[in-house]
Amino acid sequence: KPSARACHTMSRVGRKLYMFGGYDGDKCFNDIDVLDLDTLSWIQPQVSGKIPMARNAHTMTVLGSKLYLFGGHSGNKHLKDLHMLDTETLTWTEPEISGNPPKGLRGHTANLIGNKIYLFGGYDGRGKSFKKIIPSNDLYVLNTDTMRWSHPVENEKAPAGRQRHTACVIGMKQLFIFGGFDGCKWLNDICILDIGKLEENEINNEAVNSLIQNMRKVINNATFSDVVFLVEGKPIYGHKAILSAQCEHFRAMFTNGMKES
Repeated sequence: KPSARACHTMSRVGRKLYMFGGYDGDKCFNDIDVLDLDTLSWIQPQVSGKIPMARNAHTMTVLGSKLYLFGGHSGNKHLKDLHMLDTETLTWTEPEISGNPPKGLRGHTANLIGNKIYLFGGYDGRGKSFKKIIPSNDLYVLNTDTMRWSHPVENEKAPAGRQRHTACVIGMKQLFIFGGFDGCKWLNDICILDIGKLEENEINNEAVNSLIQNMRKVINNATFSDVVFLVEGKPIYGHKAILSAQCEHFRAMFTNGMKES
């Protein structure tokens, strides 16, 4: 059986439990130990690929036959790397990730809803120099289809920052968060994240961002331009419809034969 340790993870895939990492008071681990539920015997399998750094207080999220490892603490630093273990081939990979990744975290939670991993809270080392732990209350979302991190807009109703809390998925639209440590005291509150509302906000934000990107393409672009301004002898191309929507003065000019009066 594995050596004694704490702050490891244990994840079920099929009829096997996969244990990774942890800390024994002296060192961290990065080995994989597997408990076969049918024979109740421990297996130390040979794994291949880029094996993650030893760590504790990380998260491991199950998606199908794959395990997604994020963060933790190496004993010297907070980690923000993401690794994936394919339990069918017992191969580690470090996938290419885009977007805005979380800071190095330990004591956070990571829950799968649909194809997305919702990561909340944890501690990234802030306040350590002032001898006051300042845990995070940030929410990060990893889309496992696009392998892209997103960081939803901060909400004034977000729970207090915390680490070592728990989070459970209810149905497909709610994440229940309980307790934890906020740097000063132990918590016993329950906070509920409505994923449905969050996704609605994300859709709206994506629509706005898409509109802004499209508008940038037509700025000072002669294609389809129907009005030209001469500024210090240089032409600047514009679009009457956009200018009219943005400014009542231009609307008045365009509807009155360009007579500024």
